[in-house]
Amino acid sequence: MKTIRRILSNNLKNYRKKQGISQEKLAEKSEISVQTINAIEQCRKWVSDSMIGKISKALGIDDYELFLPDSYEGLSNIHDSGRLQIFKQDLKEQFDTVLDKQFSDYVRRTKKVK
Repeated sequence: MKTIRRILSNNLKNYRKKQGISQEKLAEKSEISVQTINAIEQCRKWVSDSMIGKISKALGIDDYELFLPDSYEGLSNIHDSGRLQIFKQDLKEQFDTVLDKQFSDYVRRTKKVK
């Protein structure tokens, strides 16, 4: 199973390339630095909800589309086949994994500070 960060990275890159725009142009349209766009595409940076909104608006897509794995292309397919529930469960599990890791890292860092 791909991580949610890798899915975001791949989708951002694919949507950008399909539209024929450079990282620089996307950065300009989304008002996010080129370095940040590059870091997201390289899985080196996670995004805030406001960044997701800016990027999806600049690409002309809905926010959730940045998180759809390759196997879930085309929402009509998801709804028609009942795959939406599977997708939701996969997404929830991946977010839970990311959140658990971030929380564990936070606890570990705060213990070192004390």
